[in-house]
Amino acid sequence: GVGNSNGIKIDAGELEIANRSSIQTTTKQAKLVKDKGNAGNIDIKTKGNLTISGTENPTFLQERAGVALSSINSSTEGQGDAGKITIDTAGKLSVLNRGGIFSAIDATGVGNSNGIKIDAGELDIANQSSIQTPTSQAKLVKDKGNAGDITISTNGNLTIIGTNNSSDSGVSGINSSSVGAGDAGKVTINTQGNKLFLSNRAAIFSAIKEGVGNSKGVKIDTGDLNLTNGSAISTGNVGGLGNAGDVVITSKGKIDIVDSIGISSFNFGLGKAGNISLTSNKLNLNKSPVLTNSFFGSGGDLKLDIKDYLLLRNNSAITTNSASQRKNGNGGNITIDSPLIVALPGNNDISANAFQGSGGKVNITSQGLFGIKFRPKG
Repeated sequence: GVGNSNGIKIDAGELEIANRSSIQTTTKQAKLVKDKGNAGNIDIKTKGNLTISGTENPTFLQERAGVALSSINSSTEGQGDAGKITIDTAGKLSVLNRGGIFSAIDATGVGNSNGIKIDAGELDIANQSSIQTPTSQAKLVKDKGNAGDITISTNGNLTIIGTNNSSDSGVSGINSSSVGAGDAGKVTINTQGNKLFLSNRAAIFSAIKEGVGNSKGVKIDTGDLNLTNGSAISTGNVGGLGNAGDVVITSKGKIDIVDSIGISSFNFGLGKAGNISLTSNKLNLNKSPVLTNSFFGSGGDLKLDIKDYLLLRNNSAITTNSASQRKNGNGGNITIDSPLIVALPGNNDISANAFQGSGGKVNITSQGLFGIKFRPKG
C-alpha cells in the first residue's frame, strides 16, 4: 500500500507482551520506494508494570538468528519515517528474553526513525534484549535516514544484563545505530540519582556502521555506575566517514568498571574519535580502560573530574590513541583532576599516543600520585 499508519495508543493498568507477541506500526512498501508512507506513533501508558518477554526456550533457529521474540516496534520498509514510541509507566518496565523496543528503518527503507522516549519507575533489560533506533540502509547510502534519539528517565534503578551463556552471540543494551547516509541518534539516560548497572556483555552505544553520518553521542546522569564482565558504554564509527560522538557521564556516587570493555569512543573509519567526560566521587578501574581510539583521524580528549580518588589496577588504562599515518592525526589530550590517584602494581597506564602526528598533552592535578611515574617513549 501507499499511505500512513495513524498509530496506536494504549492506556492500561498493567501490560504484558509475551511469547512472540508484538504491538506494531509498520509500512511494507518494498516495491514502492518512490512512494512515501509513514509508520504511526505508538503511545503507551500504564499505572503498573509493563513487561515484554520473548521466550526462555527459543528454537535453535531463533537462537541462532538472535531475533526479538516479543516487541513494541514501529518500522518502515519503504520511503517513509518510522513512528515515535513513547512509554510512560509508573511501575517497572521489563524487557526480557530477546524482547525489544524498536523504532527502525529496515534495509529497503528510506526515512528517519522518530526515536524512543521512556519514563519508568524502574527499567530491567536482560537476556539478549534491547531498546534500539536503527537504520539499515546498506544499499542506499545516497539516501539520508537518521536513527532516532533514545531518551530514558527512571525513578529507580536501571539494570542491563546481557546473557549468562558465553556461547550466545547477542548482547543486551540500549543503542542507536545508522547504516547509510544518516546520523546515529543521541542516547540520553537519567536515573534521578539511582543506580545504573551493566553486566555480562551489556552495552549502551551510539554508532555509525559503514555509513557517512555522525554519532550524536551518549549522555548519562546517574548515581552509582557499575560495568562488569565485558560490558561497555561507547560511541563509534565502524568503517564509515563520519565522527564518533562524545560520551558524557555524571555520577552522583561512584563509578566501578571491572573486567569490562569499559568506556570508549572509537573511530575505525576516516573521522575523529569523540571526547569522553567523566564526573564522579570515585572512579575504580579494574582490568578495564577509559579510552579514545582513531585509526585515521585524531583521538578524542579525555576529561576526568573525580572528587575523592581514582584507582587503577590489573592492566587498566586511561588513554587516547591515533594510529593515523597522517601528520594531523594527533593523540587527544588527557585532563585528570582528583585529590588522590593510586595505581596498584600491574601495568596500569595513563598515555596520549600518536603514530605520525603529535601525542596529546597529559595534565594531572592531584595532592597525591602513587604508583605512576613518567616513562619516556621507547
